[in-house]
Amino acid sequence: MPSLRTVGDLGSLAPHAVAAIKAVTKAVAEQRPIHEIQQYYFITAMMGNLDDWSRKDRSPPAGTRFTVDAREEIVLDANGNAASGLRGPDITVPVATYALRGPAAPPLGFLTYAYQPFSPEKLASLYPSHDAYVARVSTDATRMVADRTLSAEGARALIDAAQARNVP
Repeated sequence: MPSLRTVGDLGSLAPHAVAAIKAVTKAVAEQRPIHEIQQYYFITAMMGNLDDWSRKDRSPPAGTRFTVDAREEIVLDANGNAASGLRGPDITVPVATYALRGPAAPPLGFLTYAYQPFSPEKLASLYPSHDAYVARVSTDATRMVADRTLSAEGARALIDAAQARNVP
């Protein structure tokens, strides 16, 4: 399991905020989800951004909210994944549908997904080769590190996972 060193010293944040951040980060890091999205790496990037903001006055990157429809359900892309919000390589270069359970708004609702892997035929239609798949994951992960929405450790882990994955 990754360490919590990124959130170990959050400096000038209020003590109760630090405690809450550490508790949520630890809970997510220890979670054994039914899907493969590694939220820990996005959270550590966010914690690093908060630390930079409090210590160096460097504003965090702008976030994007989920877009919801008239029924207040998250709008989905062609693969059945959220079309907005923080879209990491698991969503932009998907091998499955990660559907949120329940309404879009519950606290921590983003932690609960239903996981439906794509068929071999769908994977072959999306990715002409294993190298093409890994290259797309690598490009997206690298972009997210530059945008400060994914930790470098997370990018490496996602790229390694893509290299090990049997796609296509």
